[in-house]
Amino acid sequence: MVSQKNRTHGDTGSPTYWAWAGMKTRCNNPSRDHAKYYKDKGITYCARWEFYEQFVKDMGKKPDGMTLDRIDGSKGYYKENCRWATSREQWDNRDDPRIETHYKRKAEVKELEELFKDL
Repeated sequence: MVSQKNRTHGDTGSPTYWAWAGMKTRCNNPSRDHAKYYKDKGITYCARWEFYEQFVKDMGKKPDGMTLDRIDGSKGYYKENCRWATSREQWDNRDDPRIETHYKRKAEVKELEELFKDL
């Protein structure tokens, strides 16, 4: 049964709704794969964002090609710390923008870009 709060806004299933629902799941569900990066680290969302309509009032509708991003990854989800960002902007905003190569060595993203720019 769909709750009353989900039926009132008429936006269930939209990209904005899924961004909001994903945020809540990351912060609340200890059995999700990414719980160690969110719930286990104490990442939460502001009380007003418990309600979808308030989230949309603060953030607006999700633009195409954008995802919900925390400006300061050590802080939670709230209006002043969130933005709609491209995947690249999110990657650049990571606390540790390193990836593990297939040789099991760490390389800075910028180094990899330089290395592969002519391919």
